[in-house]
Amino acid sequence: MLFSCNRQNGKFYKETGELDYEEKVVNDSTIIQTEYYANGNRKQEVTYVNSLPKGLSVEYYENGNRKREMIWINSLEGSGFCKEYYSDGALKWDGRVVRGEVFVPEAVRHAEKLNVYLDLKNVCDTLIVGKTYEFRIIVPIIHEEAYLVSYSGACCEFNKGEDTAYPYSLVPIESGCVYVCVNFMDEEGAIIVGKNECRFRMVVKAEI
Repeated sequence: MLFSCNRQNGKFYKETGELDYEEKVVNDSTIIQTEYYANGNRKQEVTYVNSLPKGLSVEYYENGNRKREMIWINSLEGSGFCKEYYSDGALKWDGRVVRGEVFVPEAVRHAEKLNVYLDLKNVCDTLIVGKTYEFRIIVPIIHEEAYLVSYSGACCEFNKGEDTAYPYSLVPIESGCVYVCVNFMDEEGAIIVGKNECRFRMVVKAEI
């Protein structure tokens, strides 16, 4: 989908007179587009940045319940985190999509309550002592300065750079478990380890 310059907020109608979709212009590069069913319920809501989906996209059933939620990581290659629901609202599956292919839910560790994701570059369910694993923390909408990543049972480095898709590298130091914790800023703007915390647990084994 391509957008022209100087777009304005607007509603667009079908020949039959029903609302087809509407657009809200956030800035020169960002547009929120909402499509509708003939009964007036939302069909889809997508945020486009430079003509590509960005952030959270939501599809709906005609009865108004959510059908699919997609958090885009790289919309150009069709990668991100996805949830699909049955028409009655029950969760169908929750997992990761890479280049249009779905990984099993266990491949991505997801903290439902805080909507936090830990994404391993090379997806695996068991880590090996001494090996290096690159990962990233994804917290939709919240800026990275509003949370702190801590860990136990491993050596961990943070390599920040615009070209670094997976800025964290983790090396387990012993068998057992590795914990990666994400601590969020409290009401007073302070980040305290152990408070407002989301914890990810990964099993570690010695290399055979």
